[in-house]
Amino acid sequence: MIEERIRGIIAETLNIESKDISPNLSLIRELGIDKYALEEIIVNIEEEFGIKIPEKEVEEIVNVNDLDQRVRRQIAKKEVRS
Repeated sequence: MIEERIRGIIAETLNIESKDISPNLSLIRELGIDKYALEEIIVNIEEEFGIKIPEKEVEEIVNVNDLDQRVRRQIAKKEVRS
């Protein structure tokens, strides 16, 4: 469910079908995301899930799966704090 929501945000930002986004797809090379689109995606994901992904971790994101893992990690941290 988390991955589906992430793919939906990416798809909406890039104006493509979410079914065309697979976990191992490179955000930059295969989807053509530039730093501005990535920033928009990150902000939308942070708002959607009520989390904050540290800039250092954003710089390490290569594909959709990496993004999914970072989101899950931040959700887990948020739940521990609650």
